[in-house]
Amino acid sequence: MLKRFIKILFVLAIVLVFFSINEVRAENENVTITFKDKNFFNNIRYSYEMVSVDENTMSLTMKKSVIDSIDTLMMNSKGISDITGIEKMTNLKEIYFENNSISNIEPIKNLNNLKTIYMANNIISDISPLKDLTNLKTIMLGNNKISDISSLNSIKDLVTLDVQRNEISNIDAIKMCTAIHYLCLNNNKITSIDALKNMNIIDLYIGNNSISDISAISNHTNLKIFKAENNKISSIEPLSNLINMQTLYLNNNNITDVSHLSKLTNIVTLELSNNNISKIDALSNLNKLHYLVLNKNSITDLSPLNGLEIIDLYANNNKITTIDFLKNSKMLNTLRVLDLSGNKIEYISNLTYSNSGNLKELYLNDNKLIKDINSISNRTNLEILQLKNNQIEDVSSIKNLKNLKEIRLDYNNIVNINSLENLRKLEILILTGNKITDLSPLKGMTTLKECSIYGNKISDISVLSTNTELQYLYAGDTGIDNIKFVENLPNLINFDFQWNNVSDISPLLKLRKLARSYMDGNEIENGEVLDEIPSLTTITASKQNFTIEDKTEVELPNIFILSQSKNSKAYTSSKIEITNGELSENGSKVKVSDKNKDTIVKINGGIFDGSTLTIKNSIKANNTSSDDTTEKTNEKASTNQNNDLTVSNKGLPYTGRISLILLAVIISSFGVFGYIKYRKNDF
Repeated sequence: MLKRFIKILFVLAIVLVFFSINEVRAENENVTITFKDKNFFNNIRYSYEMVSVDENTMSLTMKKSVIDSIDTLMMNSKGISDITGIEKMTNLKEIYFENNSISNIEPIKNLNNLKTIYMANNIISDISPLKDLTNLKTIMLGNNKISDISSLNSIKDLVTLDVQRNEISNIDAIKMCTAIHYLCLNNNKITSIDALKNMNIIDLYIGNNSISDISAISNHTNLKIFKAENNKISSIEPLSNLINMQTLYLNNNNITDVSHLSKLTNIVTLELSNNNISKIDALSNLNKLHYLVLNKNSITDLSPLNGLEIIDLYANNNKITTIDFLKNSKMLNTLRVLDLSGNKIEYISNLTYSNSGNLKELYLNDNKLIKDINSISNRTNLEILQLKNNQIEDVSSIKNLKNLKEIRLDYNNIVNINSLENLRKLEILILTGNKITDLSPLKGMTTLKECSIYGNKISDISVLSTNTELQYLYAGDTGIDNIKFVENLPNLINFDFQWNNVSDISPLLKLRKLARSYMDGNEIENGEVLDEIPSLTTITASKQNFTIEDKTEVELPNIFILSQSKNSKAYTSSKIEITNGELSENGSKVKVSDKNKDTIVKINGGIFDGSTLTIKNSIKANNTSSDDTTEKTNEKASTNQNNDLTVSNKGLPYTGRISLILLAVIISSFGVFGYIKYRKNDF
């Protein structure tokens, strides 16, 4: 008996040795993988140990043991368009190919060990290769071209699915995927979410679709995050029992009644902007609410919020006339952000209640009735204060707000800004459209990075030369005639001095970081300096009258260009009016007809409407030129056409390829009123 047992053990040992030897042999076998995408080929090539590399056929030979060890591929943003070759990596569990150009995922169809797929931001339309990958737990395929997700119905253990920004209209296929906890369907063409009825989702995103009925989620009692902005929802009754809700976004729907939110006492973040809500009494029970957005509704009374400790409150563009709700409110001590812009508030005296609190950002733009802001003098923690488009004259109460980093006071009736003198943390100051004549209080504000004095009548703004950190300066329509002060502003990126009386722009030469300059409606004499500022990308100089002397032919694209971009279109030949000249067939060249007369080129439409070019001929002026002299002049003009073309606004020289750019750079024919309107909205 013992002998027989020993024999059996001996046989088993031999078998085990045999299989072990074969396994070792298998591990040491060489496997060749052929790729079709060079970027994929190179990323694998330099990430793992190779036996051999054939660049001609894009083939890699590796030991099987090396290939079997690959369980994760990190290939985000590698410029890959074809994943052929991945099929040999059968032990893969996680693949990351986001931000590539992949359209075909067929090579992964047999990778049965896959649990995680990240392939967002590609051009995938067919996901049928996923249908047999039943071990998948996470699929991230946002921003592709997917319209059919029926192949997902067999992946029963799926926990996380993100297919946002695709072309999906039907989600019935996922109704069997009851294990899903995280589902993102934003930005598709979905009209119904009935397929979600029997799920138990925790985080659900269905924003930017055409959904009107959300009753399918009425029993999703574990739902914590629900974002359904930009849909057609009118009734939110299905949410009434979802007491675990913490974050709720319902912006841009058709909601009028929010009473069904009264039981959702765990909500921390609530957004209800752009609906038709007039009463918010139901919100008074939401004791954990910290972040509330009610913008663009029809709310008149915010008093139901009195007992809440809200931190950020946005209620702009409603019908609120008073801030009495703040009196004795808990919010006075908790508010960090208060936005009541675009209402009809006249008095803000209730801001004086309590101590200075935690208020850091206060937005009261576009109320139009506010005159007195003395009540903010004790809000010493304020960092951002916006009071645009009101009737404020006196800003002396601001002097104590020494933590301010941003002030917007545009379009008021302010004359005196002495109170700004000690605000040494200020980074952004917007004073557009006031009645300010003296900027001396701004002297030495070394922290100031952005300043707008547009539309104030300040003939001398040289005091700003001490604000050496300035990056954005808007000084249009102020009446200045000198910009020499900018030589001391080396960090200037954007300089707007439209609609002034500036003739000399040579100080711009010192601005080596200048990227954008707007100089429309000035009296610029010489723009050749712009050719020496390589950082410039945008220049505008419309409503100018330029002069070229001693030319018989002029290439218009060298004059009327939009910017330094080679692809900029300057004008349309059908919008050009020429006196004493002929336009070439392609609309690029003007030839002088009578050399004894001036040639006038006028732009009559489009973005360069009102700009003119005068070609003056010295022959007419001297009246002594011989034919030989004329020929030499023409020869010189021809030679200089692409080299040193002389252009001026008052007879001074203007050379170089950018002659060109200034004359150039003619944009913004919308005029000062359009620009001011733009600035008004911007600030």
